[in-house]
Parts: sequence; structure tokens; C-alpha cells
Amino acid sequence: MTITVLIPTRNRAHLLEKTLVSLTLQRTRDFRVIVVDHASTDETGKICERYQTCLPLSRYWLAYEKDAPAHPRHFGMQQVQTPLVVFVDCGIVVPTFFIGAHLAFHQQHERHIGAGLFHGRSAWNEHLSALVERMTIDQAQELLLAHPELADVRQGDALETSHVPWMYGWTANLSLRTRDYWDVDGFNLNLAYAFEDIELCYRLFRYGVRFAWVQEGWGIHLPHRRLPARILRKMEYLGREQVYRELRTLGLEVLFYSDLSLQAGDATFHYLSEVGRDCAQLPSTAPLVASHQFEHPSLLIGGTLQDAPLYDYLTLSNEEITSTASIWSCCGLHIPLGDQELRSVIISDIWKWLNCAFNRREISLLECMIAEIKRTADYAYFVDSPARMLPRQDHTPVAELSRLCQLYDLPFQIIGQE
Repeated sequence: MTITVLIPTRNRAHLLEKTLVSLTLQRTRDFRVIVVDHASTDETGKICERYQTCLPLSRYWLAYEKDAPAHPRHFGMQQVQTPLVVFVDCGIVVPTFFIGAHLAFHQQHERHIGAGLFHGRSAWNEHLSALVERMTIDQAQELLLAHPELADVRQGDALETSHVPWMYGWTANLSLRTRDYWDVDGFNLNLAYAFEDIELCYRLFRYGVRFAWVQEGWGIHLPHRRLPARILRKMEYLGREQVYRELRTLGLEVLFYSDLSLQAGDATFHYLSEVGRDCAQLPSTAPLVASHQFEHPSLLIGGTLQDAPLYDYLTLSNEEITSTASIWSCCGLHIPLGDQELRSVIISDIWKWLNCAFNRREISLLECMIAEIKRTADYAYFVDSPARMLPRQDHTPVAELSRLCQLYDLPFQIIGQE
């Protein structure tokens, strides 16, 4: 066996059976199946026993810990004995060439994560559900052509050339080398439901693992009961916030601005990285510290490493920097601190280069930053250096800066740098 299909489940025996049926029809037989039963009280055990006669299937029962898929998946990984693993959600049905597609992908790609599309995650109705019940999974492609609203929202986005492909690292259909999983210590089990898969994929990407689509390794996510969308969004945000406050990196910061859109995330990350390189050429703010009484705790946004001793916190807008408690690789669009934890925020000339928008809401980077400064600090100081000192052209008029500060009721002052 070269690949293991790992399926976590909890009280979804009917959906689990659909997934297992599709696995019995695989053209390639070089795989095993691990089902991690997260304390189910339904017929899950009996379903697994039934399919052990036609699949190399092992079922493990795991006592309930909390509503977090990372726990059964991590437990399942401890049982994996194959060099490859593909995570599949309970309730996803796959075509007969699914296993073969994931195996072929890893033969062609070294140290890659194989992301598979899964269609039908939303937009289901009773008519479409009835159609799926009567067709084979290989016929489902016709259904997707007739009902494009069922298509995976990620379809068409480029992963191999992306700066932030891990944003689409959803473990409903995802394959990787078992060794890579353990090299980054696996899932963060301190995270609750939501964001645990993206957090894992972020660490894998930083470790050097790359991403690409498994073109034929798709599946269809059958309709199932889910938590209300507003609750899911809140849980995902809380997970994202927890991870960001721990790691404080530019890549994770981009998520708060891009609304999990790969296109917006790519554009934002690329632009802020360029801005960070320009900020590294700015002069030290030491003369400003000598001439102004900045109250502490203080944060300098868009500084250089030589500024670090002058402030309590510093942002560099550089993902290549390993963040510490006080020096962060992020930019300052989302400040990894609680409300009103700062007295002063000093913003270098970086503010002049942030009057641009990349997200669907067309909110400028500068506006996001000002809103965050208002949330976390009492007062803002914006540095306005002469044009000859700046490594790139001035973009933002002072009038626009003033307008945004007034819009958010942020007390501010513009200070010169000679």
C-alpha cells in the first residue's frame, strides 16, 4: 500500500457509507482506508464492519475531546503506515480514478501538497440531491456542467504560482507526504473548529512544501447538516486571530484583508512585500524619538531593524523575518494586540504607499491600518519625510490621510523627518 485515505467522522453513518461505496469502485487498489470515529453514537461502527469485507479498512474509535476535526485527523495520522496520505471528509464521494490521480500527482511532483477540488459544498437543493442519488459519481461531471453553481469556488485559481497557496489548503480533499506532516509536527491541537487545516498548510508552505491542483482528483461533497454560516465565520475568524497573534506574520495578516480570496491575497502579499523592501531603505527614526515624547507602549509601523530598540513593537512588512515578541514580520493592517494596548503608534512614510485597494470591498490598505490603530492605540504620529529621502514615489495626499483619521475619530499628528 502506498497511500492511505484518512476519513474523520462523527454521527454521519449515512454519509460515510456513500464515501466508502465510492472507494470500493476505485480502479487503483493500491490504498488503504482509515476511519477515525470521533465518539459516534449512530451506526458508524456497523457501516465500517460491512465495508471491511471489500476495502482494506481500519476503524479507530476516539473518545470525544472537542468539536475540532484536527483531533481525529491527527490521531489517524498516528496510525498511517504509508508514505502518502489523502485527507477526505466524510460525505465526499469520489470518481473511480480518484486514487490513481493522487498517486500520479505525487509521482510527478516532489514535496508538494496535492489539493483536490470538491464540488457541491453549497447551493444544494432537493432536486439536485435526488439527481445525485440516482447517478454514478463518474456521471457527476455532467451534473456540474449543467449546474455550474455547484462548482468549487476555488476552481480556476492558480496554486503553483501563488504567494499564498496555503489559503486553499482545505483538508476535505488534500494529499501530502506523511513525512512532511510529521516534520512540521502536524495539526495544532490547541485550535478549535475551523482554520486548523489552513494553519497546518501555512506551516508546511513555510517549511518548503509547494502546492498544486490534482486535476482529476476531485470529489463531490454531498449535502449535510452544517452549523449556521454566521457561526462558522465567527469560529474561523477566532482561529485565524489566535494563530496570527502567535505567529505575527505578513502572510497571515493578508488573510484579514483579502477575505480568503487567493487573487486578493496574492496581490496584497506581493505589494506589501515590495513596500517592506522600500521601508528597509528609510532613515532611522531616532531623531524623531529625540524630539518627541512618544508615550509607551509604542509601535512603529514600517520601520527598520535599527529602529527596534526605540519602540516596544516594530513591524517590518517582510515575511522572511522570523517574528519575535516585539519585532513582527507583518505590516500593521491588522495589529496582533488587544484593544487599547498601545499609547502611541508611529507610522513611517509607509502610509504614503498604502492608498490602494485589492479586496472585493475596495477598502484601501491605509484605511484598514487606520481602523486598527484606532482600535489599539490612543494617538497616531505619521512621518512625512522630504521626497528626496523616499525610495518610491509619494502616493497618498495628506488630505486623504486627514480624511481617514477624521472618519475613524483617530487623534493624530503629522511630523517631519529632516
